[in-house]
Amino acid sequence: MESKNKIMFAYPVFYKEDMTKEEMCVPSPFISGLEQDSVNAIAITVGYSVIFGPRSFILINIYKTGESDEPGDVTDGAHVENLRATIYKSRMGIFLSCFHMDDFEVKDTGFYEIRVQMIRADEHGTLTDEVLDELKTQFFVQVKDKK
Repeated sequence: MESKNKIMFAYPVFYKEDMTKEEMCVPSPFISGLEQDSVNAIAITVGYSVIFGPRSFILINIYKTGESDEPGDVTDGAHVENLRATIYKSRMGIFLSCFHMDDFEVKDTGFYEIRVQMIRADEHGTLTDEVLDELKTQFFVQVKDKK
């Protein structure tokens, strides 16, 4: 098996308090009931592999499809939960991680895109501009009808 830094898949999970790890593995490709022009919590579950040694970062950007995909500022309003990890020949890890984000902006009904990037860190552990891998995927949001 070839060892490499790779994002294998990513999908949204409509996060609710007290979810089990198993529930955080269930994709939510259709999310409904959110308010138009609101900010919500969402979880993005990502499967990826990393070669041990050089450090790397996972960055996630969610935006309305067709709008700017330029990443915003890196926020501290998120945390990661590793749902599963496997080590391969002591040199590579395969991970299933859930990235909890508190700043998902819902503008209106439509498709939203998730862009996941794996970025290399320098020898000091600082984020660089070198993209090791990138993946884009979509999901659909239906906002509440205005009354």
